[in-house]
Amino acid sequence: MYTCTNCGLKFPTVVSRQRYLIVAEEQLRQIQTDVKTLKKVNEELQKKIVSVERDYSDIQGALDSTRKESEVKQLQTRMYDLEEQVAYLRKEKRELEEKVSKIS
Repeated sequence: MYTCTNCGLKFPTVVSRQRYLIVAEEQLRQIQTDVKTLKKVNEELQKKIVSVERDYSDIQGALDSTRKESEVKQLQTRMYDLEEQVAYLRKEKRELEEKVSKIS
């Protein structure tokens, strides 16, 4: 904005072939304040996004860990059951071998 030294009137100067709107000074200040406020809000939101992304990755890691622990527990339970079945079958095999040896 150019300020006339004789009368104090403010008006836009032509820098190139851009068009400028004449806006009241109070309205310009309000727009500038709004822009500053929006920049602050934008920065806060960006910080929150980073925080949420960090929390998400932490939760995702904990979820993966919990899944793996659950799988391990299931596999351990299955292994225990299979070991019991193998022990039972070995016992049955011994008994059958004893019966066969008595008959022979």
